[in-house]
Amino acid sequence: MPESCYANNCVNPGMNSLQKKIKALLLSCITLPEESYRDSCLVHSTQKPFENIPINIQNALISDSFAKYNQSLQTEYLYRTSVGTYFIEPTSGFVFQKLRSLRKSLPYDYDSKIAFAKNLLWLTGLKKKNWIKRNTVISLRDVYENSYFHFYNDILTKLPLINTYCGANNYPIVISESLSKKRFFGEVYDRNVFNDREVIVQDKNTFVSATEVIFGKPLPHCKHYLDYILDKLGVQKDPEGTRRTFVVRNRQTEHGRTLINLDEIKRLCEKYDFEMVDPGGMSLERQIETYSQSLYVVGIHGGGMANIIFRRNSKMKVLEIFPPDNIPPHYYWLSHLYGYDYDAIVGIKDKSLEIREPFYLEPNLLEKKLVELDRRF
Repeated sequence: MPESCYANNCVNPGMNSLQKKIKALLLSCITLPEESYRDSCLVHSTQKPFENIPINIQNALISDSFAKYNQSLQTEYLYRTSVGTYFIEPTSGFVFQKLRSLRKSLPYDYDSKIAFAKNLLWLTGLKKKNWIKRNTVISLRDVYENSYFHFYNDILTKLPLINTYCGANNYPIVISESLSKKRFFGEVYDRNVFNDREVIVQDKNTFVSATEVIFGKPLPHCKHYLDYILDKLGVQKDPEGTRRTFVVRNRQTEHGRTLINLDEIKRLCEKYDFEMVDPGGMSLERQIETYSQSLYVVGIHGGGMANIIFRRNSKMKVLEIFPPDNIPPHYYWLSHLYGYDYDAIVGIKDKSLEIREPFYLEPNLLEKKLVELDRRF
């Protein structure tokens, strides 16, 4: 995830004043001014929900990164269009009116140039595209819609936000074709998290048209919203669970963030009675069972760590392992929300490697932390 995703840093610091003016002019031509649909706004707030969270981590690299993120402004908003006809562009997920996008319809992506260019190319053939028309739809489109973590933290949490300001409803939801093919979406759907709503799947040639399009951005890492999802999934507390879980990422995954010396780390896990699991190959039912019963969770930074929410406030000790070039505080924040004991360590990587390349974890450092786990309870 780009560092700017939760820091609201949408301006490239390398841009000079002329480049900024050109970009502003371009965006003004291809996006609707927010004033034109301000009356459609149901709620809009800005806050710093994490600024007072204590940081009790010895590693300066981690604590400095977390301190920076803790000061980030977070926004929450919800819009319900009501004047004119709108459509959701299939490739980007932006909501458009004619050929101008509503920038806030796609959280964390404020650059409409790609979608606009594609619409220009398609303009002469729009009538030949597939069109699905409804009176009202809910857009669950998102820049990170194929990410397991963001699916829970940023997409599903739109549902309780919408219920709060639009009341109980069964409006159809719009998702991308790529999300519909994810196993985690299908398993959540089967548990009726969407309340029997119609699910409209957008492939690359399908536009969705409606008079009312509901879109928004929930406050990230919001316990109230996450608990709503956990309740819908039927996740129960298991405070008596004492499992020791070490979360790994499959070496074949396209997401990277794996350990070069994983075999060496496996031997340490066996020594301290940790079960190594790869959530990517587990069913939702098994993931809920494993994490709700885990007293200890140690894992490499990645979507699999999001499952710590399944423990639901029961006692848990979390130890997160970071590569040195990617240290966001998602699971530190979640641990704070759910009352877990949290610590983190950093691995070693050749600076010439890309950000998602495998990295090395010092076994002695990990063993020291594993020994400390029991002492901290």
